[in-house]
Amino acid sequence: MFKALSHGALAVDFFFILSGFVISLNYSEMFLNFNFNKLVYFITSRLSRIYPLHIFMLIVFLLFDLALEIRSKSTIFGNNLNLNYLIMSAFLIQNWGFSKSLGWNVPAWSISTEFFCYLSFPITEKILSTIITTRWAIAAGIAVTLAALASAFTLANANSLTENIVHLGLMRCFLEFITGSLLHKWIKINKEPSKNMQLIILATSSLFILFCTECELNDYIYAPIIFLAIIYAMTARNTLISKFLENRTLIHIGTISYSTYMCHYLLKQIVVLPVKSISTVNWLPFWVYCASVAAASIVMYPLIEVNSRKWIHKELDRLKLR
Repeated sequence: MFKALSHGALAVDFFFILSGFVISLNYSEMFLNFNFNKLVYFITSRLSRIYPLHIFMLIVFLLFDLALEIRSKSTIFGNNLNLNYLIMSAFLIQNWGFSKSLGWNVPAWSISTEFFCYLSFPITEKILSTIITTRWAIAAGIAVTLAALASAFTLANANSLTENIVHLGLMRCFLEFITGSLLHKWIKINKEPSKNMQLIILATSSLFILFCTECELNDYIYAPIIFLAIIYAMTARNTLISKFLENRTLIHIGTISYSTYMCHYLLKQIVVLPVKSISTVNWLPFWVYCASVAAASIVMYPLIEVNSRKWIHKELDRLKLR
């Protein structure tokens, strides 16, 4: 059980499969008849979701490091800060293979790859909609995509999806995004699972996770398959699980989760500043950290995310791009 919990970093992989599914669900029809206005609206709309908070956190990182340098003439981040990476981060291309290491707001590497997925979506969606039209073709597409992912990590001698992010992160997230898009096409043909099928899938997936982690199998072999199955199971309607997921508190936690993801790395650095050594870390810094992340997320979501999104969509309406 604890081994399974230790794989929390794989939440990124769950997110990218889910993201591919949701983006395909909401935008696939838009690109059946392609035009420039649709492309501009789609890219701008998606950027309004991720870019303002990303830039805000970059600025906060910069100010924090400058404050440290002024006060102590050193930086706790070592060599993770450099101008080239900062510029690439500003354009959301920092994890497109142009850098040799991660830096600044490290978790934002996945935002960079997500942006790549957004840019490629109109083309990949058009291709997939044209050549993959039957359930067997969709199943084959999913199998080939997941096999390509596992093969790439095997050839790179990686033991986990979380390794070598600089070189494998973009391909990892792109292939998982494609898998999520294919799942949406599968459901369009086969519909969502029944209540009983949902329970069977979730129970089987849970047992499979425990078995694979206890046996210490490489997660790139099983994790994407399990995540795909779980997301498929969650599409079942009018079940106890679907009603539980409609709980307002859970929905709000999910809503502010992007703010949580973007601020947690910096706050982790701030909270451990008073700690003299790793051996002195105790529950107090941990709970201070959790409370800080929660508070920052609750504040930043309406202040940064919502307000910036409203302004961008207002401009889209003014330019008649919606």
